[in-house]
Amino acid sequence: MADAFYNIARKALFEGTLDLDNDTLMVMLIDTATYTFDAGDDYVDDGTANDPASAELTGGGYARQTLAGKTVTEPDSTKARFDATTDTTFASLGPCTPGTADAAILFKDSGSDGENMLIAYFDTEFPIVTNGSDVVIEWNASGLFELS
Repeated sequence: MADAFYNIARKALFEGTLDLDNDTLMVMLIDTATYTFDAGDDYVDDGTANDPASAELTGGGYARQTLAGKTVTEPDSTKARFDATTDTTFASLGPCTPGTADAAILFKDSGSDGENMLIAYFDTEFPIVTNGSDVVIEWNASGLFELS
């Protein structure tokens, strides 16, 4: 699997209901043995056993992290870029269940997992073992994603 975007986020960008600059965006870590990416998924918790909430890591001091340093830029006349200038750190993480983080999911925090809109799925540079060390997601220098 490669990093990917959820359809609901594409639609929300066009409708103007997803504001990458101003909305609270969060990052969660999941186990891919429990969750299989589907671009058609909409929310963190859809009430089934194959949703991100069901696959989220537990224990070991794990907590979802707020995406910091958000920027939207136009690096040239053909594209727009969304970036996070601050890497996301899950401090002293582990050991967690299941023991490895297989992917990270970016979502819009609306206060309820049944309404937290899925934005993007990242599995590049994973899996990461949770063994008490910091887990740091170093966002790509050329941004989280671009539209061109």
